Amino acid sequence: MCSACCTGYLSVLCSVCQEVLGYYEILRAEFPNAQLKASRLDDFFDVAQSVSAKLPVVTSEIGDTWIQGVASDPRKCAEYRAVSRVVRHCLAAGTKTVVFSLSKSKEAVSSCLW
Repeated sequence: MCSACCTGYLSVLCSVCQEVLGYYEILRAEFPNAQLKASRLDDFFDVAQSVSAKLPVVTSEIGDTWIQGVASDPRKCAEYRAVSRVVRHCLAAGTKTVVFSLSKSKEAVSSCLW
């Protein structure tokens, strides 16, 4: 039972709890002999540290596999920069409201309203 977001012992599990339990089921199916245990990152690090000599060491370039989200999408970044330029322009002009639309050329078009 998720005491942080569910009320009462007989309540239906909240969506967050259900999602976590769903991941547990997936992991149990993929790794049937593994012991699953929720823990803190510090606990995981302590276990990993105890077997660190057995872990592989990567010495070559692995690329930017860590990058996710908006930063990995050049179009979204370009659109953000265009909108940001318009907002800076309108704020510098002393306007309080900015109305945006994107034209066919994907350039931000704005109206600075007083």
